[in-house]
Amino acid sequence: MTEVFGTYTNGNYGFAVTIPSGRRAFMGTPPSPNHGILIILGEHRTIEVYAAFDAALYGSSGSFMRALLSDGPHGPVARTTVMLAGKPALRARTRTGTVQEDLVAQWVDHAPDDAITMQAILRTTNQADETTFDTVLASIRYIGRTN
Repeated sequence: MTEVFGTYTNGNYGFAVTIPSGRRAFMGTPPSPNHGILIILGEHRTIEVYAAFDAALYGSSGSFMRALLSDGPHGPVARTTVMLAGKPALRARTRTGTVQEDLVAQWVDHAPDDAITMQAILRTTNQADETTFDTVLASIRYIGRTN
């Protein structure tokens, strides 16, 4: 793993995200694929921001979210529509015991046959981490793919 400071920029999927001040963030090192980052909030408390090509052909944010949630043991506690990088996304919250998970999912059609699925996930036992998660979500922006 490689530590990332300031802003993480992903040219493979065309997005950037600002790492909150005072937080540590890490990305995989080659030959691992460059999909995104993991931000450490505390013990067993993280934010993941990553993207991938829509190889499963979800075709929409709704289909993408249903596929992500179908693997979990519990359904969403709350589901809303939010904006992510100026485009509509879906947000769902689940809870298993003391662990809360907030999932934001977005399917983005950049060009024909070039759709990308974007995810941001907060896993926490501390409700105060929602503020940091919202800050991270607000900092995500699309910058265009460079490779």
